[in-house]
Amino acid sequence: MASLAKKHTMIENMSLLGTHVRMGPVGLWVYASSYLRAAQALEPGPDGPRWPAGYGSVCRALELSLKAFLSVKGRTLPELAEFGHDLQRLVEDATAAGLRDLVVLEPSHLVEIERASRYYIEKVFEYPALAVVSGLYPNYPKTPDFDSLVSAADLLVSSLREPCLRA
Repeated sequence: MASLAKKHTMIENMSLLGTHVRMGPVGLWVYASSYLRAAQALEPGPDGPRWPAGYGSVCRALELSLKAFLSVKGRTLPELAEFGHDLQRLVEDATAAGLRDLVVLEPSHLVEIERASRYYIEKVFEYPALAVVSGLYPNYPKTPDFDSLVSAADLLVSSLREPCLRA
């Protein structure tokens, strides 16, 4: 897996006709924005659950927007690949790198991101894990609040647009 991640992080900078573009910030932001739109489109009506595609999409939007911010701060794509899908670690590193100067996540956002992190790392939103979602494994926190995760992702994506495009 590590070699595959490395393979896909090789092209980080592009120059075309004298214009230099760092692909990390803008590329990650574009993908984060796309996953956010997918999550928003998957919001259910009153009779449908948000599980699992909506959660997976919004968590991916969170992951990629936090990685976009860290890329703006100078992290390379191979360095960002080392985070894997650990949302909690990404929030901590982004906060230490000055995320609050651009985006102020609400305490409720942080609680729900932390709650989602374990599910997301372990791919519970991607693969059938009925024992986990049914509560048979008490080490998993309560299912995260979808609306709060979407709100956090929307705040990150909208706030990071200009910094990522300027990087």
